[in-house]
Amino acid sequence: MSDDANHLVTAPIPLSKGGADGDAVDFQSPLQADVLLLSTLLTSIIKEHAGVAGGTPAKLASTIESILTKSREYFTHPSEDTFNQLVTLVRGVEGKRELVEVARVFHEFLTLADIAERQHRVRRWRGYRRGESSLFFRQTCQDAFKLLMDKGFSPATIRETLMNQQVELVLTAHPTQAARRTLLDKYFRIAELLETRDKTILTPEEQTTLRASIRREILAAWRTNTVRRIKPTPEDEARNALMVLEASIWTAVPRFGNTLDHALESIGVEELPADKTVVTFGSWIGGDRDGNPYVTSTVTNEILKISHWRASTLIYNDIATLMFELSMTHASP
Repeated sequence: MSDDANHLVTAPIPLSKGGADGDAVDFQSPLQADVLLLSTLLTSIIKEHAGVAGGTPAKLASTIESILTKSREYFTHPSEDTFNQLVTLVRGVEGKRELVEVARVFHEFLTLADIAERQHRVRRWRGYRRGESSLFFRQTCQDAFKLLMDKGFSPATIRETLMNQQVELVLTAHPTQAARRTLLDKYFRIAELLETRDKTILTPEEQTTLRASIRREILAAWRTNTVRRIKPTPEDEARNALMVLEASIWTAVPRFGNTLDHALESIGVEELPADKTVVTFGSWIGGDRDGNPYVTSTVTNEILKISHWRASTLIYNDIATLMFELSMTHASP
């Protein structure tokens, strides 16, 4: 990457090594490394490709560099004079095209930083489960059971309460979810690649391949329009919700069930029966009757068909997998 591009990357803030905040290992350096990697790849893309609005990459890079430099100066040494200089730089961005590009760059910076921070939370959580990380709050089932037992609840009471408990989470097509599914898929793949980078010992060739994969996703996101040109229909909203179920909830709920059973065993009681469902999901997308003129009985019927089809596909795929996993010739009745 060119020196100009490197100037765009926010310099990492020095942090102490292992032992910070009670941690046995250093968790801050991996976070800094993730943010540095993502921002470096983004800035190289800015230098090499015209902006989504068709602007000039060199001019865009220069503008972003000036704003970032002054922002860092204000962050480290805040003063009214520095703030006014920053305001002058921002006001100096002229024309709708340049404004769109500058806003888009900072939007992408923040989005990528958020992805890195989410991976950092997963890293800290895994470290906590290994006894290497101190968290600011307790968040595991074992922590919750210990708290209840300290307050006088017996393990048997905790299990019985879980047997009688039913939590239903209802999905809704909330208008604040403005991100397109196309972009969400790309950001999800970036997060998966960061997780692979964090959990796997890679060879130099594998590191190069993974870095190229992350860059490809960032480039695709940068070149994708963030604004929907067509208003989503109730069917589109339902498909987006089903995508969340398929991509995360379908596997996350069973993992939570295993975690819950492990926590119950740790306090000396039996795990929950296989047919006990602690968490269920519902959806009123395409079924609301709050005055939306686009949601009719026909639309509701179509969304039910889509939901049944997608659920059947998930179940079929799992059964197909079991057919090869349960390969024993003789089994108990």
